[in-house]
Amino acid sequence: ENGLLYVSGRDDEMIVSGGENIYPIEVEKTLAAHPEVAEASVIGVDDEQYGQRLSAFVVLEPGASATVETLKQHVRDNLANYKVPREIT
Repeated sequence: ENGLLYVSGRDDEMIVSGGENIYPIEVEKTLAAHPEVAEASVIGVDDEQYGQRLSAFVVLEPGASATVETLKQHVRDNLANYKVPREIT
């Protein structure tokens, strides 16, 4: 009704992308550690080439100006490259 989305659980706690095991919570915590991020949620979406890939949904702090590329770089700086979400909304 208010345009809010609440994630109440996951279908699976691990995503397999191109043979790599990724735990979404690890990526969520890394995104949430960015000073301009208020909330983050990561899911696996179907991918023809990799089986699944990561897609992240982020809520920025009021007045924040972080870009998708800034957030991807933050994940790259803290986790393995294959854990960087392909899309960040």
